[in-house]
Amino acid sequence: LLARDVAERLSCAPDEMRGAVERALSEREANFKGLRGALQQLAVSWTGTLIASTVPGASGVRVIAVLLREEHPELLLPLATEIAKNERTVALVMHGDTGQLAFAQHPGTGKDLPDVLKQVLAQYAGKGGGTRDFVRAKLEKASNAEGALDVAKGLASRN
Repeated sequence: LLARDVAERLSCAPDEMRGAVERALSEREANFKGLRGALQQLAVSWTGTLIASTVPGASGVRVIAVLLREEHPELLLPLATEIAKNERTVALVMHGDTGQLAFAQHPGTGKDLPDVLKQVLAQYAGKGGGTRDFVRAKLEKASNAEGALDVAKGLASRN
């Protein structure tokens, strides 16, 4: 009964299920690879616009804060890392629907991102961690994303 149901879902005969599953998995992997490539291209394009429209602060550091809402959650990491490729730039990227965040900075920018994250998580519960130049976390309540991003931006904008 189960084999017949699966075969129907795969539009094949029960004895053709193995090949149908392998094709489906290959197609799935190709689609994910295509999605990752498209998201990387979007991140590169969007970064150019963000850099051009953001003025560095008094310390010469540019802090770019982005709250993703309708965008695919997989855009979070490529966007943060692409922004951080620019000298003296800090990227603060959060996804409002999932509560995920990624903070990244160009090496040598001088911010302590783990400390920024620690202070954000002291106000908005969540879990995460990382290195001096890159941290990731997930808030317990995605609805706190905007407030958490504002706190992070304030902290990262300090001298």
